[in-house]
Amino acid sequence: MIHHIRIASDLAISFFAGKNRTLPRAPWHVSDVVKMIFLTGLLLFLFSYGILEFAKWYIGEEAVLMWIGDPNHLSKLVIGGMILQIVVEMALLYLYTHYKYGVTGSDFGFRATPIRDTLVLGLLLFLMVAIGQNVFLGMVDGLPSFLGLQDLSLLDVGEQGDSSSLSFLLQNKLVPIPFLFVFAGILAPLTEELVFRGFLLPSVMEHMGYVWGVIVSAALFSLVHLVFNPITLLIMFLLGVILSVLYIRTQSLWPGIIFHGINNTVGVYLAISGIEKLS
Repeated sequence: MIHHIRIASDLAISFFAGKNRTLPRAPWHVSDVVKMIFLTGLLLFLFSYGILEFAKWYIGEEAVLMWIGDPNHLSKLVIGGMILQIVVEMALLYLYTHYKYGVTGSDFGFRATPIRDTLVLGLLLFLMVAIGQNVFLGMVDGLPSFLGLQDLSLLDVGEQGDSSSLSFLLQNKLVPIPFLFVFAGILAPLTEELVFRGFLLPSVMEHMGYVWGVIVSAALFSLVHLVFNPITLLIMFLLGVILSVLYIRTQSLWPGIIFHGINNTVGVYLAISGIEKLS
């Protein structure tokens, strides 16, 4: 079974990636990726825990609980946490790789690519994802009745069944809409493409080959989004595969960043529209 999956994946990736099946050799290794994951998680925990403990010492634990209970203050805390995550990931990755290996932006995939190829590939992939996702979700919606089942909660991927962090933020009004568009459309794509395609993918491909490199990077990409619905998780995995293949084909992160940003922006708009219909 695994052998057949590998063959199918190999054919699909070969078709979309064309002749490019490799990336420039990265100076870092898989061990560096593991270290970065550990250090990032540790620093985020220490920052968060340190700020909380300092606040409890400075104004008292009761005042901190009251402050967090205020929706306006909680919103500021969430925004600060989102920005802190971006800053820590980007700064740590740059400092670690620059001082250990002397890498530059081009080593991560920030290379020039023809604008026409970027736009054409980005638009084509966006249309493929949009059409494919709608067709797939349409098939999923009809699956319970086809199977003769009255309820199949795992396949509930409609507006009410979306348990993603995006819907949580929107439903609880924890972040302003303009900030969410900037974060999802610009900051998140830039950071995620740098981490998963620019940093993770080349090192994994070097040790496991391009098929498993794409699969592993896409799997980790889908898991970090804290999506608990299995169907949505699968869609995120396929998006990660497409973004990885786009990087392999163009040898540049910019097409993926642009495509990722458009996809996220449209996703935020649709999520807002869906929640407004429910309210």
